[in-house]
Amino acid sequence: MRDTVLWALLAVWGLMLVAAFAFGQYNADRTRHSIHPLLVLTSALLVVMAALFWLRHARNTPLAGFSLLITLGMAASFVGDLVMGEYLRTPNRVLFGMLVFGVAHVLYIAAYLDAGRGLGLEFGVAGWVALAGFLALGLLAWALVVRSPRVSTTLNYGALGYTLLLSGMTGLAAALALAAPRLWTLPLGAILFLASDILLANQIFRKRNWFLVGDVVWVLYVCGQALIVWSNVPALASLS
Repeated sequence: MRDTVLWALLAVWGLMLVAAFAFGQYNADRTRHSIHPLLVLTSALLVVMAALFWLRHARNTPLAGFSLLITLGMAASFVGDLVMGEYLRTPNRVLFGMLVFGVAHVLYIAAYLDAGRGLGLEFGVAGWVALAGFLALGLLAWALVVRSPRVSTTLNYGALGYTLLLSGMTGLAAALALAAPRLWTLPLGAILFLASDILLANQIFRKRNWFLVGDVVWVLYVCGQALIVWSNVPALASLS
């Protein structure tokens, strides 16, 4: 895809991400060495890129719904970043963060289903197996890595519901890529997102504050989001 504006924005996004880590400072517990407001701007830039994909390339195609839903999912994720970073104050940032990101995952699921319809794909047995496998993986990760007696029952089971939703989104992305292999960026992005949130939940719920965990979580998350946004490229190419 030849779109100078989008490629330039991707380059700026990459430079911002590198600068946020290169010019940051360690926090008190050395779980971060980054400029957090600059990291949040990388998330905002992904919303802009997703919107441009929809406006400039997908709006008048069978993938208009897919591209728009990805944009809305990115916007919801950006709000989630503001909640988790406490730029938006809520009574409980973790619970409200899960709720907002849960909305994002519902939008991504709707996007993948719309892409399947737009491209005329059938998931088949392998797709359903992938979905079931990721749901099982999510349940196992919650039980072994996330669940903690240190937090309330509400948060523990809220995390279970959220993890299964995220795992289901990842499994559906994998199912879509099994039906159309050129869409491999979708499951890869979703897997990075899943890994990021499991590590974040492990840090928050079980207090695993190992060296630079916050930065590792962000890199996995924002790179996963970027792969989901840029899945517009192979998806639109599939219409040719």
